[in-house]
Amino acid sequence: MAHLGKLSSYAKHRTMASMSCPSNGEPYRIIVVDDFPAWRVMLRTLLSRTPCRMVGEARNGLEAVSKASQLQPDIVILDIGLPGFNGIEAAKLIRQKCPRARIVFLSQQTDLETKEAALAAGGSAYVLKTNACIDLPRAISTLQDAAAAG
Repeated sequence: MAHLGKLSSYAKHRTMASMSCPSNGEPYRIIVVDDFPAWRVMLRTLLSRTPCRMVGEARNGLEAVSKASQLQPDIVILDIGLPGFNGIEAAKLIRQKCPRARIVFLSQQTDLETKEAALAAGGSAYVLKTNACIDLPRAISTLQDAAAAG
């Protein structure tokens, strides 16, 4: 299951179809960052079944920071093992340039130190790639609920 930092797991049983849009009625804008093209395609497909809208993709940390700064997304789905500087380093810069964006880490790394470092760098959730199809929509839904609650 996704590690949701300080957020509650209220939405853990919601489906992708029941995910809501922001109060302004517009879909949540998401950037996907992963160096592996197949993961970006899978995430694009997964997000196409939600009321979210993928507005950009990046392949490395530098590109992630640039895209986030330019596009000002609501959510950044960020791999940790990126070429150049890693996702944790990228998250710190994204939080500076795009403070309203929520960062959802998506990783193969299961160790507690990496999870803690990711959340300390500004991550709102940590999802293992092995469970992404189930846990990523749940994490996004929980972030949406937290935003709606104020």
